[in-house]
Formats: sequence, structure tokens, C-alpha cells
Amino acid sequence: MAKQSDSDFINTRTKLAAWWNWAGGAMLLFLAGSFAWLFVTTRHLVDPFLVDRVLNDRSIHWATVEGMAVALPVVMLLLFGVTGTLVLFGFGAVAVERRYLRIIDDLQQDQDGR
Repeated sequence: MAKQSDSDFINTRTKLAAWWNWAGGAMLLFLAGSFAWLFVTTRHLVDPFLVDRVLNDRSIHWATVEGMAVALPVVMLLLFGVTGTLVLFGFGAVAVERRYLRIIDDLQQDQDGR
């Protein structure tokens, strides 16, 4: 695989950075929509105050408690998966940052050498 030149790297990163506002906004909108949908359809999954109230009142149906108990391990696995993915993205971001710093150092050495 041919190594990408520094100028091509900078141009590619500039284009990707320009798309971030749209992509990040779409992700936030998706998260907000997902939360709203869960709040309306299955409020027990996202409202701990409701769960506390119905548990104290003993007014929650046992099948709901069973469903929540089954969903908990799945949610925890997803949480660990998402967190692990974010850490991996962090490693990628640091690698890109190191390359930027190397490019800056190379440019400074070129200017100092002239």
C-alpha cells in the first residue's frame, strides 16, 4: 500500500472535518429521537423515577420486571461495546494528531533550514 503524501492527508482530513457538523448533528438527532421514542413507547427503559415509583407501589406487572431483567445484560454489553469503540476511535484520533504534529515539525524544520 502506497503511503499517502502529507498534502493529500491534509486535504482528506480537511474534507472529513467539513462533514463533521452534518454527521455529528445527525447522530445527535438520532440519539434524541431514539430517547424520545423509548420514552413514549417503553418508558420503563429510560425513566428510573417511574421504575422506582412502580416498584415501591408494587404496581408493575411481573412480565415487565422479567423483560427489564433480561434487557439489562444486553444493555450492559452494548454499553461496554460502545465504550470500547470510543476508546478505539480515541487511539485513531491520537494517531492522526501525531501525524499532524510530525507534519508541523517537518514544516518548521524546512522553514528553519531555509
